[in-house]
Amino acid sequence: MRSLLVCLFFIAALSLAQAKPVRPDRVPSEPAPPTPAANVLGMWEGKMLSGFVVRVQFEPGGTLRYFSNKAMERSSPGKWILTGNTIVFDINNFSEHRGVILGDVMKGESSNKKGTKGEFLLRRVEMPKP
Repeated sequence: MRSLLVCLFFIAALSLAQAKPVRPDRVPSEPAPPTPAANVLGMWEGKMLSGFVVRVQFEPGGTLRYFSNKAMERSSPGKWILTGNTIVFDINNFSEHRGVILGDVMKGESSNKKGTKGEFLLRRVEMPKP
């Protein structure tokens, strides 16, 4: 019995001695650098919850102006936050819009305090000349 235990001990010791340490075949690559934030500043035009063509001027510092007509006579204030190419903005503390910027196109989902929900699609346009 004792010789059987000694034999099993040696077999186990040999198995451990021949075992290879667990290592990856290659060193993991560095994490990808963060995606630079999209450029949101400037004028965007398109359709939002109203269904009419509107303009939104995104300004530095996280503020915006919403124009419900092309004459741009009156505007409503708002705020925006951009993380990478994801944007969240509100207009006059009444409606919230969440979307993504893909080049010169911004699209996403909108909702307002009345419970209206829908999608929006805006395209970058040139600033109107004064």
